[in-house]
Amino acid sequence: MTLLTVLGLISKSEKALGEIYSKPEIKGVEVITPDYVLNVGDRLFVVVYSKYIPVVQYETFVDNEGRIPVEVTPLRRPASVKVVGLTLDSAQKVLLKAFRRYIPDITLVSIHIVSHAKFFVLLKGNFADRGFARMYGGTRLYDLVRTKALPFSSYSRVVLNGDTFNLWKFVKEGDVSQNPYLKANDTVVLFRTDSVILVSVDGGVYRTVEIFPGENVYDAVLKVRLEKEIYRFQRILVNGREADLKTPLNIGDTLVIETQPLNVLVIGGVNSPGSVKYIPYRTVQDYIMDAGGFSERANRWSIRAKMPGERKPRKVGLDYVPKPGEVVIVGEFPITIRDMVFLGPSIVSTAVLIYTTFFRR
Repeated sequence: MTLLTVLGLISKSEKALGEIYSKPEIKGVEVITPDYVLNVGDRLFVVVYSKYIPVVQYETFVDNEGRIPVEVTPLRRPASVKVVGLTLDSAQKVLLKAFRRYIPDITLVSIHIVSHAKFFVLLKGNFADRGFARMYGGTRLYDLVRTKALPFSSYSRVVLNGDTFNLWKFVKEGDVSQNPYLKANDTVVLFRTDSVILVSVDGGVYRTVEIFPGENVYDAVLKVRLEKEIYRFQRILVNGREADLKTPLNIGDTLVIETQPLNVLVIGGVNSPGSVKYIPYRTVQDYIMDAGGFSERANRWSIRAKMPGERKPRKVGLDYVPKPGEVVIVGEFPITIRDMVFLGPSIVSTAVLIYTTFFRR
């Protein structure tokens, strides 16, 4: 007998119908951060445990009143609890308290997000599409502003429902409190600013980035979310002049960043010569394996590397770490043992024929 049968909460007929109308298995749930709050329309998967053994599990939606049912069996929902506006942790505690009224020895209730709700928020100010915009639960303020903001936008003072948020604190310092989740019927106001610089990466279109006194190139790199690509930087220009990450910036400056290609060219004695994806800290041996390994003619003692612009290739070992865009050249033998095995008799017979024809007279 199951725990529910012992407690007398379901009859034999309910149990039989419950097996017929059992819920389909949920294929996956979404892991979210602790500050997410539930919205009307969120699809949830609830699991109820007794001493770490799941005894009830069901799928449900947060209804228009912001409530979810307390489902004791597939046919019995004696109550509901309000969860809208609560975090998952708070909602689990509220639901646990409600379940204990019907199943006293319940020890844990777990709530998972299967899919987020869809709702509308109102956009005002320097947005490309002002008015109501459709959003999904789990969307944060920065995600909205980054995708819909017009040039010359002020990320430092974005107003959400009357509260001002500084998105640069989130981008540069990781302050998540400045990047809240959006909820249904939120109002977002984005202001315009002329305190900007123009930034272009690899010849792409220029985009405006808000700047403040005392900030430098590295601050701008953080704002355009290129901090993970710094190892690829080949050239930095500020107003057409060579610069580095510590170069100070002023309003109206033009910042151009050129990056190295993300590949290594492997040619010569390999089975599949060509371009191989660059991965930091990988060695020549790794790239040769990515190019199909050594060919039959490969000279493993003659491996050279050359950067674009260099005149002569340099001899390197298998443990050498190439740079992005570098060319790795594997030497080749003009003739192999197999060639000698197959061509040897032909060469000898040809030599005998020439000797007997022209010299033995």
